[in-house]
Order: sequence, then structure tokens, then C-alpha cells
Amino acid sequence: MSVGPANPDLPDLSLPCFNGGEAVDVRDLPRPAVINVWASWCAPCRDELPVMQGLADRTEGKLTVLGVASRDRREASASFAADHEVSMPTLYDPDQAFATGIKAAALPATVFVSPEGEVYIHRDALDVDELIKQVKEHTGVTVTR
Repeated sequence: MSVGPANPDLPDLSLPCFNGGEAVDVRDLPRPAVINVWASWCAPCRDELPVMQGLADRTEGKLTVLGVASRDRREASASFAADHEVSMPTLYDPDQAFATGIKAAALPATVFVSPEGEVYIHRDALDVDELIKQVKEHTGVTVTR
């Protein structure tokens, strides 16, 4: 993974890690990256989140895959993630500052960041095949099913 300069196309904010620890500046994430914004109350998010975990499992070391639990109660997010064996790093954003910053009025939203820092935002749920296609197109990383 490469780390480049801060990315001005992402919101200038730091969010706490879901399980505690230091806050993460979203502009400084290692890239290429995929950032999935979700909530436990969002039905399409509930279908998509395990797909994102599969992406994280298959691209470890090649792609940063990160979740952002947005406008949700910590307990509800934690319960859903545990029930679906979601272990990818997740940031906690109860005030939906990240979603607002990327102009995602509805969830889920997925942000793709290329190695050069170019940002593409997909504003709908993704299935496995569409996610693989979008990852290749926007990050250059090839993912197998």
C-alpha cells in the first residue's frame, strides 16, 4: 500500500475507531482504499456489509478497506457487526459528519480512493460482482471472487 499526501477530496475530519483507540484522519488513510459508510438500521447496508468484509479478507495488504458506522447507536452497530462476523476496521460517526462531507444523503455509500488519491463515490448498495468491478476501475486492484 502506498501513502500519499493528504487528500483534499475527502472531508477534513478525524473519527474515533469503533472499538476505542486514537482517532483516524480520513484524509491520511493508506491508499488505495475503499471506505464503506453504513448503519445497522439500513436494510441495503445490512446486505452489503458482509460483502465489504469479504473484500477486506481477500485484499489484505493490497487495499485499505474500512467501514464507517454512521448515524447509528454504538450498541446496534456492534451487535450487527458481531452477528455477521465483520472484523474490518471501522470508524464511529454518530453525527454522520463523514457522510455529510461526501454528500451522501442516503446509505450505504462507498468511497473508492485510487493510489493517486482520486476519489469516486458510489451511492448505492453493491453486490460482490459489482464491487469487484468498481474496485478494479477506481483503485486498480484486481479482486477475485
